[in-house]
Amino acid sequence: MRSLAEAREVSSRSAFSVILLDRFLPDCQTDDHVRVAIAAWSGTPVVVLTGLDDEEWGMNALGWGAQDFLLKDQLGPNDLERSLLYAIERKRLTDTLEGQRQSVARDHEQQAYERLGGESVAASLLGVGALSESIPERYGELVEAYAVVLDQSIEASVFRTAGRASRDLRELGQHLGFLRATPRDLMQLHSRAIELRVAGKDPGTIEKYAAEGRFLVIELMGELVYYYRTYYVQWGAESKHDVVR
Repeated sequence: MRSLAEAREVSSRSAFSVILLDRFLPDCQTDDHVRVAIAAWSGTPVVVLTGLDDEEWGMNALGWGAQDFLLKDQLGPNDLERSLLYAIERKRLTDTLEGQRQSVARDHEQQAYERLGGESVAASLLGVGALSESIPERYGELVEAYAVVLDQSIEASVFRTAGRASRDLRELGQHLGFLRATPRDLMQLHSRAIELRVAGKDPGTIEKYAAEGRFLVIELMGELVYYYRTYYVQWGAESKHDVVR
């Protein structure tokens, strides 16, 4: 490839086992360019090719997510092939370990949320059962709606733009409140949406959804609490007023 832009365009349409990134491409001269490129290829091992006097910079590239760096003027006959093969294997092993770590972390997180929002207490207070059982079709639509908000939130975070995620999340919280959702309903909704979005994805993408989802589900819980405080307290006050009259 003759430029970083061309390489990114081609890689968006085709899968590669490994990427060799030459720092001296015309549009790859700054640290930011390299960091963005490595982040964009988070699912593919990247080996960075740099100059003889840039060993310290090569070490920085490892911190940005590259699997290896090579000094262009010190390459031996078999160095390039060996580095690329090792990079592929290291990436495979680290992805496997990271996937296992995230799986354990998600299990612990789910258990913690379940302890905080016990279904029996919440359901008995609201007089309802799980939404996934009482209205399964509508529940599926809610899962997809939450997954779309999650997509919007990640996009806004990556591109640092103002999105509509907060507004849509508020509307979703109000809808869930109207349906008398419980904390367990929210956690089931959250877990199912995450599962749908990360199925078959690389560990980097899975981590993005898991990280953003942690904040989003708390925000959604806040919207649900606000709904209950606003409407149920209001209804309770009106009921007492009727009794007094």
